[in-house]
Amino acid sequence: MSLLFMFSANGGTVSKINDTDYAVSLSGTSDRMTWFSDRPNRAAGTVRFGVFVKAWPLFSFDTNPPNIGLTAGPDDAAQSVVATMLEPKFDPASNTFSATLRVLPEHSSPALPGTTPPPTIGLADLPATLSNVSVFIDDATTPCNPNLGSHNLGAGASNSIAPIMFRTPATKPNCTSATSQQG
Repeated sequence: MSLLFMFSANGGTVSKINDTDYAVSLSGTSDRMTWFSDRPNRAAGTVRFGVFVKAWPLFSFDTNPPNIGLTAGPDDAAQSVVATMLEPKFDPASNTFSATLRVLPEHSSPALPGTTPPPTIGLADLPATLSNVSVFIDDATTPCNPNLGSHNLGAGASNSIAPIMFRTPATKPNCTSATSQQG
């Protein structure tokens, strides 16, 4: 099953680390992010940031970082960037999420019919201070059987995401009846 994640933050900062990497720190998040699954399962729920960060290697994100879309700024002047995300961290005391963003090769973002997307820019073009931030993280592939057991990552997931996301590495998925098991 494919899981996608999204969250928002009141603001944040971006600073250059080197020619390809930028540090982003996003403040004013809740302590949870939203997750949802792609077709045919169509499941959704929330997961605590801390659980998501602990699960990073289980998604193989440590060796194959996910693409992210980050949009920031006021509605009439929002800007979007696409990058890969590395080394996420979450500080529960301040509800601050931080990570390294890596520049992707140049790309174009054609508008969907009837829409005008926010301009897509490079990380270097983002202002150092961000406001009204939305982040979309794509995508974690997980076993499609929700009855596989779970990693001991602690509480923090709703709608049975823990057994779906956090299986033991030796467990093999049984995908033959995933639709009926997902409801």
